[in-house]
Amino acid sequence: MSKTHDSSLYKEQKTIKPKIEDVIPEWLGGDMKQNALDFVAWLRANKMSPAWASANSWKANYKGKGICYIKLLYSNRDDDKNRQYAWVISVYYSDRKKYDALVESEGLLEHFREKIWYCNCTIGGLPQNCGSRADVTILGKEIKDVCGHYYPMYFCDPDATVIDSIKKLIVLERKARNGENKND
Repeated sequence: MSKTHDSSLYKEQKTIKPKIEDVIPEWLGGDMKQNALDFVAWLRANKMSPAWASANSWKANYKGKGICYIKLLYSNRDDDKNRQYAWVISVYYSDRKKYDALVESEGLLEHFREKIWYCNCTIGGLPQNCGSRADVTILGKEIKDVCGHYYPMYFCDPDATVIDSIKKLIVLERKARNGENKND
């Protein structure tokens, strides 16, 4: 996908600021589409409606601060014939360490390791260190070259089971922002 196409998508969406539910069916199919639509419906039902943030990107807020970010994207943007579509949920949190127990008990660690979002920024088709690469530690496992544009608590193409766990993470973060007991 060329930068010109990225730019035109941004310009088009900036004008209309589409609802994510209107764009998901154009980008995702099958279970991915249904999982994404169900997750967005859950966010809306819990008063965290996603608002357009950028080209194919929506941010949901809670108490005036981002709680999650959803992006629809190409997983192989340079190959038009075999282009694949993906979606990512990034969960914003105040202190990742306090969620480690939930990540472990929900079996999310393997999802992190299998679906890690490595930085693949390029300039002129050549890999570049865009300055956003980061090494993160999740439950004692160091993972190198994660894209720093995304918080370490991100999920690429989550299935229904992982989405249920993401919802638990978001509920915990809401409780933390409300000053509620974090050990529930």
